[in-house]
Amino acid sequence: MRNIAIALFCVLFASAVGAVDGQGTSRFEEYDQNGDGQISPAEYATSRTFRHADRAQQGLPLRNVGEQEPFEALDQDGDGSVSRAEFAAHQSERRRGR
Repeated sequence: MRNIAIALFCVLFASAVGAVDGQGTSRFEEYDQNGDGQISPAEYATSRTFRHADRAQQGLPLRNVGEQEPFEALDQDGDGSVSRAEFAAHQSERRRGR
């Protein structure tokens, strides 16, 4: 329960300070809930869940909800966590694919 409360706080705080850049893509800090510089599979899943809930509560469209990238798509080196560089590379690939 404590982890959920912490995750919710992080997501709400990140939203308040602009967790999404001007192109609608997520920032690393939104996912790195414990601030250790890595995104774990649990952080990724929790952040996505809260982000979708927050968008729904605001009445914003939930585009691509069913097409969520699996964690492994971001974890390019397969070490079980996503670094800032891996996250940035993934976001860059997504922007080019639009």
